[in-house]
Amino acid sequence: MLQLPAVLERNRCFMTIGSRLRKADGALDARTPAIWISNGTGRDGRERRNAPKVGWCWAGNRHTWLGFASATDRRGLER
Repeated sequence: MLQLPAVLERNRCFMTIGSRLRKADGALDARTPAIWISNGTGRDGRERRNAPKVGWCWAGNRHTWLGFASATDRRGLER
């Protein structure tokens, strides 16, 4: 997303499930970091409409528009 910010589109956002916090007892925290496009409502304010947002979602939450993201390595863009 840093190289191609246009890949983040409304209704095509994602959770970063590989980034879940592991608790002291070994269990995973239910919160999952997520990246999405803000509707600019609530605490965001109208001026933030269509802004990218980083926050969290509950693991297992059934958002049809919120997919998963993971990567095994990083690659630069071929130009």
